[in-house]
Amino acid sequence: MFLYRRLTGPYDLYTTYNHILDTYANYTKEIVSTTRSGTKLVRTYGNSLFQPIDSERKCSDAGIPDSYCACDFPIRLPVRDLKLQEAAEASVRYLNSKMPSECSQLTIQKVKGGALLNKLRMETKEELIVEFLTTPGNFVLEATVTRRESGKYTVDQNVQRLSQFQSEVTCIDDPILQLYCHCL
Repeated sequence: MFLYRRLTGPYDLYTTYNHILDTYANYTKEIVSTTRSGTKLVRTYGNSLFQPIDSERKCSDAGIPDSYCACDFPIRLPVRDLKLQEAAEASVRYLNSKMPSECSQLTIQKVKGGALLNKLRMETKEELIVEFLTTPGNFVLEATVTRRESGKYTVDQNVQRLSQFQSEVTCIDDPILQLYCHCL
């Protein structure tokens, strides 16, 4: 019962499969992957489930992004909370800085909700999740934003679009930016 109340993730399962293959088959375990573009990636996460897992393991140790970490219980904040408003504004600024000139600049129509993620950890930063509606396009987006003690906000690159596509984006080719682009 050495996995009781231990944090594990998909990288651990992958490493466990490699452990099985390495132990019972004529297989050499790879610690480097090659992407389609030929870039080499060294695997830094993952422990075999046949080995002891540290009871103090954190999401970052397991390769789990903060926005998907289940260790912290989100504490819902009121929609009018200044931190949520500022996090949404930082998210829109971040997205607008990535948009090409063919796309409209987004503005916040409404903050729909949000939560504080790491209230249980005593750190010099706060992780917030904010859901907001933008105009033009009526995109419902969700962003994970870090608020530092200095009051500076940093937006996680993986801003999620929660609303469906209403029309096809034809003014740009980038599949990631198409999620946030409203063509002029």
